[in-house]
Amino acid sequence: ETIDGVFAEKRVSPDKSPFWVLDLMRVKDNKYAALEKSMKNLHKERVAMNNIAGWNLSSLKYPSGSEKGFNYATVNFYPSMKEMGDARYAEAFQKAMPGGDMQKMIDQVYATRDLVRQEVYHLQEFAVKTPPVQASK
Repeated sequence: ETIDGVFAEKRVSPDKSPFWVLDLMRVKDNKYAALEKSMKNLHKERVAMNNIAGWNLSSLKYPSGSEKGFNYATVNFYPSMKEMGDARYAEAFQKAMPGGDMQKMIDQVYATRDLVRQEVYHLQEFAVKTPPVQASK
């Protein structure tokens, strides 16, 4: 289930953001989602800087069970390998949260969750649905 997100456009377009980084996490308590939501301005700033095309926070509802290794996921949508390699968090943090303590924020994030797995996708072939042509009146 999608909890929150920030995007440059209404939809993430694979031709504009072909690199997707998926972080699968095991959240320790309910504080994690609120913490991520509090950092939404950081992700908005990264979008404004053209560092990412979008960011998404989701929780896993189904399937469930104790053998499932994660219960939350974030996805960062990058326009290029260059931007993926330089996430520019420090620069975006200073703009989004002037006077804030970035190390404190990082420590809070790591205290609330474990990064179980990270997956990187490079979308090379995809279909784009073009909007239907509207008849003129």
